[in-house]
This record gives sequence, C-alpha cells and structure tokens, in this order.
Amino acid sequence: MENLCQLRINADAALSRDLREHGDNATARELGTVLERFEAKLACVYDEFCGYCAEAEANGIENYPLYHWTKSVIDDPQKQEKHQRSFTIYIKGEAVYPTQNAQGLKDLLDEFATGKNMQIRMVDTDPSKNPQPPAEFRSPGSRPSGGS
Repeated sequence: MENLCQLRINADAALSRDLREHGDNATARELGTVLERFEAKLACVYDEFCGYCAEAEANGIENYPLYHWTKSVIDDPQKQEKHQRSFTIYIKGEAVYPTQNAQGLKDLLDEFATGKNMQIRMVDTDPSKNPQPPAEFRSPGSRPSGGS
C-alpha cells in the first residue's frame, strides 16, 4: 500500500492573518508563488473545522462522527489560536497524496521557510502515527462527559 501524507504549515500570527485574509504580505505572496509551481493551495485548519461544523449542523450532526470533537476545538480559545495558525496544503485539489509526490514541494518549502516564522511538516496519514481525537469523541454520536 502506498504511503500517503499531508503537508502542513504553521505560521506566526501576522503571517497567518495575511494568509487567511489574502493580505499583501511579501512572504505570503512568495509562498503563493512556490505553491503555484506545484498546483498547490493553502487552507486554514481552523476555517476548515468551522466549515465542517457548519455543514454538519445543516445536514444533521449524527452523520458527522467528528462533529463533537471538532466543535470542542473551535469553541476553545487556545485551540482556536493554534488552529488559526495551521494550514493544510492541497496539491492538485487533494488533501492527502503519495509521499513521493509531496517530497519536492516539502524540500522547496523547507528552504523557503528558513529564517521565517513558519514551520513545514509532512504528516503521515497512518492513524497509528498521529494523535487521534480523545476517546470520548471517537464513537459515532458520542459527546464529552457532561455534554448535552
């Protein structure tokens, strides 16, 4: 089976704001140019979480197994800040992709990030290698204890 991954960028507050709001920051523009070479785009993790919750609320949260966990994240001010600074890189419209397809972009982004307030990570999609939602959020329809 092919190893899949996802590239992520963590940025400081100022760069994150510019990336989310499509500001005219030089670093944001340069990053956009690097991403375009690989047909890649950024999506803010916090904004994606908000979109997931809005979709779940519109269509019935019982069909969205990660709703309660995701909602708890976006409602927590400390986690909001963390996730507003985190960006998923989509390559050719895909959120996950073969590791070998992402390596060239990662290498270029690592070089680009040198001396800037940003970090680049390659995340393996194997669940055994990644943190999972807390146990109370893992089974469908579950809620944190004390939830209504």
